[in-house]
Formats: sequence, C-alpha cells, structure tokens
Amino acid sequence: MVIKREVAYGIVTGLSTFLKCEELQDFVVTLGTTKFGCHRFLLAACSGFFRALFRSGMKETELKCVTLEDISSETFELILETLYTGHGVLTNDNVIDIWRAAHQLQITFLMTECEEFIIRSLSLENYFDYYQTGKLLSSQPVTKAAWWFMLKNFNSFVKTDAFLELSINELLNLVRSEKLVVDSENDVIMAILKWTDYRPNVPLNDLSEIRKLRCKRFQAANANANENNLAGNTTIANLTPSDINLQNPYSEKRDQNLGILLSNTRSCLVSPECLEKLLSNPVVSDNKMARDVVTNALLYTLQIGRRNGQWPTAAIHRKSSAFQ
Repeated sequence: MVIKREVAYGIVTGLSTFLKCEELQDFVVTLGTTKFGCHRFLLAACSGFFRALFRSGMKETELKCVTLEDISSETFELILETLYTGHGVLTNDNVIDIWRAAHQLQITFLMTECEEFIIRSLSLENYFDYYQTGKLLSSQPVTKAAWWFMLKNFNSFVKTDAFLELSINELLNLVRSEKLVVDSENDVIMAILKWTDYRPNVPLNDLSEIRKLRCKRFQAANANANENNLAGNTTIANLTPSDINLQNPYSEKRDQNLGILLSNTRSCLVSPECLEKLLSNPVVSDNKMARDVVTNALLYTLQIGRRNGQWPTAAIHRKSSAFQ
C-alpha cells in the first residue's frame, strides 16, 4: 500500500493541534507528580502497551488513568511530541532514555528510530553504553553495530574501564574474531593479561600491587626450588601458593580463563620477545594450558626453516590483518 506524503503530512498536522489542547482528551498518564492528558485512540494506535491496557478491562481503563514507573516526565513529554507531531526529538543525550521508554511502551517505530539514530551516532565516547543497552533491550542491530565498532577500535577500547568489565565470553569472542583490528598480536596478548589482572572489587590503581605480589610469589618459588634442590619432575611451574606459604588475597577466577583465552589468539604471530616474557610471567607459569600455548608458539617461531609448509591456526593472520 502506497502512503501519499501529502496525506500523511496532513494527518500529522491535524493531530499536532491536539498536543497542547485539552479538547477531547480522555485519558491521563501520571509520571511522578506530572500528569499528561492524552487521547486513547492515539496511544492505542502507536503503543502496544496502551493498546493491551485499554483492551484488558483493568481498573485503569475504568478510571481513565494510569501511573507509569521507570519513565521520566521529560522523556514521556518528548515521546508524546513524537506521536502527535512526528517531530525528530532524538539527541545523543536523550536517545537511551527514549529508547528504553519506547521499548517499555512497545512503540515499535520509535524503537527502530532510536536504533537507527544510535547506529549513525556511534563514537568512542558512547559505543559501549549503547552496546550494553542494546543487550538489555535485545536489539541485534545495535549490539551488532557496537560490536563491530569495538573490533575496529580494539586498541582504544582496551584503554577504557569498560574493557575490564567484559565477560569471559565477550572477551573470548573478541580475541578469536577474524575481524579484530590490531597493529600487532602482541597487543591482543597484553589486553588479555590486563583483563585477567583486573579484580572487580579492587581499584584499578591497585593492579600494580597485584603484579608485585605475583612476582614475589614467583621469586619465592624459584628461591625455594634452588634451596631445597627439588628433584624429579617437580618444577617451579608446579608450585602453588600453598607450597611457598604465600597467599594471593585476590580471587583467581579470571586467571583460570587465561589458557582458553591465549589458545584462541594468533599466538604464533606474537613476537619471540613477548612470548619469552610471557613464560617468565608467574600468571602464565601457574596455568598449564596457558604455559603450553606460549611454549608451543615460541617453539614454532624458532623453527622458521623447518616448518615443512605446516601452518597451525595460531599462525594464520586474521582476515582484517594487513598481511592477509
């Protein structure tokens, strides 16, 4: 069905005259201490929430009023302006509030308008907030666009606090992605270590203390091994905090994911210098899977002339790489 522009404009122009006019108002929406007189027909035509409410026969229908929670009066006023006039009211400052409210009120066309505005407005300052809200509202277009933005701007993203709040699955999907844009695979490794070092309940400026504690533990283990002349197959890497009477006061849960994270990187493209530093890192040496990944990658880089044409997955450049 073709909608004539002139006809649509005429209808909206007619509706707009009732925005600030109490004539024919037959329903009241209350938000906090603010009341809005509205027209049931327009609310039902645009909002799935109000349409269901008016058909339900609930007391709000009989009383001709309803109180809404979790929506500010300022946001609802902008939504009414959109419904009555068709004006564009979205800005970077209000789009999330309007998007949430449109989702709550089931105003489909306004939800779509918010999503399109957000996708056009993605920037280094807002993309993670949009990504989080997109997940909350189950918006595939926004989460997909924000995710792509993270992949393209990974080096900048890593420097933010938001990066440290990623879940293990989100970080895993980032580091394994063919579309991840980085200057060097060393950057991916450093980002993983930064994430595993972070403790949600520990201030960021305390991370250096965590590293110092781990180094002390590693040094103590080394000294203990030399002093007691540990025999057999016992190695420094096998020692635990209890073996050396040193306890890390922070949770090790993130460290447990180090192996799976490293195994999904292009570890064979990491520089030998970086790999050697990793092997001397107590976080890596304490994790067998992580240690094996780094060791195998280092062996691969040192056998350049004897690879017999075999290219493990960890040695294949990403599709986004300049070397691909």
